[in-house]
Amino acid sequence: MPTRTQGPVWVKNKLADCKCQELSRQVFEMTINAAQQAGEIPPDKDAEDLSRFLVNSLCGLKVLGKLNRDPEFLNSVVDQILGHLE
Repeated sequence: MPTRTQGPVWVKNKLADCKCQELSRQVFEMTINAAQQAGEIPPDKDAEDLSRFLVNSLCGLKVLGKLNRDPEFLNSVVDQILGHLE
């Protein structure tokens, strides 16, 4: 049984999820910046905003993948997400 100072396990899991999402966002942002330097992503795109969008989109894809396992459907969603990088 967790003590009051430890908190419930689900709170710790949510905090870990938040840290993981923030780390993912930072990696995306660094990768987007590098891609902008290489001319692969337009420089007028905000790397921080795009990184947040990508993390959010991945979370949504995880849910969609559980609800709809049709690869064609999921690929069309991924295409829409990747279109924001152009």
